[in-house]
Amino acid sequence: MTDKVAILKQISTFATLPDDLLHGLAGHMQQKVCADQELLFHIGDPGDSLYIIGSGQITVFLQIAEEQLTLQEFGPGQAIGELALIDGYPRSASAMANGETIIWQLEREAFRGALLDNPELVMAVLSDLLGKLRFATSFIEEVVNWSKSVAEANYDEALAILGQADTEDVERIGGFLQAFSTMISEVKAREEAYQEEVEQLRIIIDEKKRDRQVQAIESSDSFQYLVKEAKRLRARKRKPRD
Repeated sequence: MTDKVAILKQISTFATLPDDLLHGLAGHMQQKVCADQELLFHIGDPGDSLYIIGSGQITVFLQIAEEQLTLQEFGPGQAIGELALIDGYPRSASAMANGETIIWQLEREAFRGALLDNPELVMAVLSDLLGKLRFATSFIEEVVNWSKSVAEANYDEALAILGQADTEDVERIGGFLQAFSTMISEVKAREEAYQEEVEQLRIIIDEKKRDRQVQAIESSDSFQYLVKEAKRLRARKRKPRD
């Protein structure tokens, strides 16, 4: 039981709670061993549990077409799904074990029962949620700035904004930041390639236009007359004088 209490204390929501309250919560925690690549939950699954990683690693991701976008990676002492303990909404992403991973599961119903009996736990949860809300608000503002820079083709500016992300931001959503940075770089590279193709096409069009103009000149009566006159003059110069 002491080990479970120590595990709970690693989570910001529970870090300041008294041991007797943590002992009560720890009694509802169940251990689970996940094999490598095993899904912990899939996007759309009911949000019915909090998971705390004891060892190993969990990757939270979105599957977009055939590409897997990593949102965040969690290691020992980190928790996944705190909001599920409050709202029970479906999972907004999928989670998968990266290597053999040991997790501790705390189900929503057990947690809600503890909330009803412990005002201290209620305040701790509210404080943690407010912190996440502030982070989300700040992050949304950053996304707006990134999107505006990308829309205006200011790719270097967008990448610079990503480079200025706080250490806390990188720790929370490092995978997403990296994916966004990669996306901007790819968009920039594609646009540069398109611009080069357009320039090459313009050169080809100009060359064809020039060829048509030359053909038009060469086929004109005046040009043909000049050609005949030039030939006549050359032949006259070559004719020996008496």
